[in-house]
Amino acid sequence: MTIAGFNGINTLSNGATAIDLGDDINWSDEYSWSAVSKQSTFTLTGALVVEQAAKLAGRPITLESIDGNSGLLPRATLDTLKAWADLAAQQFTLTFRGTQYQVLFTGDAPITASPILYYGDPDAGDWYTVKLTLIEATL
Repeated sequence: MTIAGFNGINTLSNGATAIDLGDDINWSDEYSWSAVSKQSTFTLTGALVVEQAAKLAGRPITLESIDGNSGLLPRATLDTLKAWADLAAQQFTLTFRGTQYQVLFTGDAPITASPILYYGDPDAGDWYTVKLTLIEATL
Protein backbone atom coordinates (compact mmCIF):
# COMPACT_ATOMS: atom_id res chain seq x y z
CA MET A 1 0.00 0.00 0.00
CA THR A 2 1.29 3.47 -0.86
CA ILE A 3 0.11 6.61 0.93
CA ALA A 4 0.01 10.06 -0.73
CA GLY A 5 0.11 10.84 -4.41
CA PHE A 6 3.57 11.72 -5.64
CA ASN A 7 5.97 9.89 -7.93
CA GLY A 8 7.83 7.46 -5.66
CA ILE A 9 11.35 8.92 -5.96
CA ASN A 10 11.68 9.49 -2.19
CA THR A 11 9.78 7.15 0.12
CA LEU A 12 9.72 6.05 3.73
CA SER A 13 8.58 2.46 4.22
CA ASN A 14 7.36 0.45 7.19
CA GLY A 15 7.13 -3.10 5.88
CA ALA A 16 4.77 -3.16 2.91
CA THR A 17 3.45 0.37 3.53
CA ALA A 18 5.31 3.20 1.80
CA ILE A 19 4.81 6.93 2.19
CA ASP A 20 5.77 8.95 -0.83
CA LEU A 21 7.72 12.02 0.32
CA GLY A 22 7.74 13.63 -3.11
CA ASP A 23 10.64 14.47 -5.37
CA ASP A 24 11.27 17.96 -3.99
CA ILE A 25 11.83 17.35 -0.28
CA ASN A 26 15.28 18.58 0.74
CA TRP A 27 17.92 16.55 2.63
CA SER A 28 19.32 19.56 4.47
CA ASP A 29 22.28 17.89 6.24
CA GLU A 30 23.31 15.56 3.40
CA TYR A 31 26.85 16.94 3.21
CA SER A 32 27.46 17.91 6.84
CA TRP A 33 28.40 14.43 8.08
CA SER A 34 31.65 12.52 7.76
CA ALA A 35 31.77 8.73 7.44
CA VAL A 36 35.10 8.78 9.30
CA SER A 37 35.54 9.47 12.99
CA LYS A 38 38.73 11.43 13.67
CA GLN A 39 40.54 12.33 16.84
CA SER A 40 43.84 14.20 17.10
CA THR A 41 45.88 14.48 20.29
CA PHE A 42 49.38 15.57 21.19
CA THR A 43 51.68 13.43 23.30
CA LEU A 44 53.85 14.82 26.11
CA THR A 45 56.75 15.04 23.63
CA GLY A 46 54.67 17.20 21.29
CA ALA A 47 54.11 14.49 18.67
CA LEU A 48 50.73 14.45 16.95
CA VAL A 49 48.69 11.24 17.16
CA VAL A 50 45.78 10.99 14.72
CA GLU A 51 43.25 8.18 15.09
CA GLN A 52 40.65 7.46 12.42
CA ALA A 53 37.96 4.83 11.99
CA ALA A 54 34.93 4.35 9.79
CA LYS A 55 31.60 5.12 11.45
CA LEU A 56 29.22 2.17 11.36
CA ALA A 57 26.01 4.18 11.75
CA GLY A 58 24.62 7.44 13.07
CA ARG A 59 24.33 9.60 9.97
CA PRO A 60 21.70 12.29 10.52
CA ILE A 61 19.10 12.57 7.79
CA THR A 62 16.95 15.68 8.05
CA LEU A 63 14.31 15.94 5.35
CA GLU A 64 12.44 19.22 5.09
CA SER A 65 10.43 21.61 3.02
CA ILE A 66 12.51 24.45 1.64
CA ASP A 67 9.66 26.92 1.51
CA GLY A 68 5.90 26.93 1.19
CA ASN A 69 6.13 25.55 -2.36
CA SER A 70 8.29 22.40 -2.13
CA GLY A 71 8.51 19.32 0.02
CA LEU A 72 4.90 19.68 1.18
CA LEU A 73 2.91 16.79 2.63
CA PRO A 74 -0.82 16.42 3.26
CA ARG A 75 -2.11 16.17 6.83
CA ALA A 76 -3.16 12.54 6.35
CA THR A 77 0.44 11.61 5.52
CA LEU A 78 1.68 13.52 8.58
CA ASP A 79 -0.77 11.59 10.76
CA THR A 80 0.76 8.32 9.53
CA LEU A 81 4.31 9.61 9.98
CA LYS A 82 3.46 10.74 13.53
CA ALA A 83 2.10 7.28 14.37
CA TRP A 84 5.29 5.71 12.98
CA ALA A 85 7.51 8.13 14.94
CA ASP A 86 5.70 7.10 18.13
CA LEU A 87 6.73 3.43 17.68
CA ALA A 88 9.63 2.60 20.01
CA ALA A 89 12.82 1.35 18.31
CA GLN A 90 11.08 0.92 14.95
CA GLN A 91 13.36 0.85 11.94
CA PHE A 92 12.19 2.16 8.56
CA THR A 93 13.54 2.06 5.02
CA LEU A 94 14.16 5.44 3.46
CA THR A 95 14.62 5.43 -0.30
CA PHE A 96 16.10 8.75 -1.35
CA ARG A 97 17.04 9.32 -5.00
CA GLY A 98 17.37 5.58 -5.57
CA THR A 99 19.54 4.80 -2.50
CA GLN A 100 18.13 2.94 0.49
CA TYR A 101 18.92 3.79 4.11
CA GLN A 102 17.79 2.01 7.29
CA VAL A 103 16.60 4.81 9.57
CA LEU A 104 14.99 5.61 12.91
CA PHE A 105 13.10 8.73 13.92
CA THR A 106 15.26 10.65 16.39
CA GLY A 107 15.15 13.56 18.82
CA ASP A 108 12.42 14.95 21.01
CA ALA A 109 10.64 16.44 17.99
CA PRO A 110 11.16 13.91 15.17
CA ILE A 111 8.45 15.61 13.11
CA THR A 112 7.61 19.29 12.93
CA ALA A 113 5.01 20.67 10.58
CA SER A 114 3.15 23.89 9.84
CA PRO A 115 0.06 24.31 7.68
CA ILE A 116 0.36 26.32 4.49
CA LEU A 117 -3.02 27.85 5.30
CA TYR A 118 -4.44 27.65 8.81
CA TYR A 119 -7.98 26.31 9.23
CA GLY A 120 -9.74 25.89 12.58
CA ASP A 121 -10.95 22.46 11.45
CA PRO A 122 -8.10 21.02 9.33
CA ASP A 123 -8.82 18.51 6.60
CA ALA A 124 -6.79 15.38 5.77
CA GLY A 125 -5.89 16.95 2.41
CA ASP A 126 -4.53 20.24 3.82
CA TRP A 127 -0.85 20.83 2.93
CA TYR A 128 1.95 21.32 5.46
CA THR A 129 5.62 22.26 5.40
CA VAL A 130 7.54 19.52 7.20
CA LYS A 131 10.79 18.60 8.88
CA LEU A 132 11.55 14.92 9.51
CA THR A 133 14.52 14.17 11.78
CA LEU A 134 15.93 10.71 11.10
CA ILE A 135 19.18 8.90 11.82
CA GLU A 136 20.74 6.09 9.83
CA ALA A 137 20.96 3.09 12.14
CA THR A 138 20.74 -0.67 12.21
CA LEU A 139 19.07 -2.38 15.13
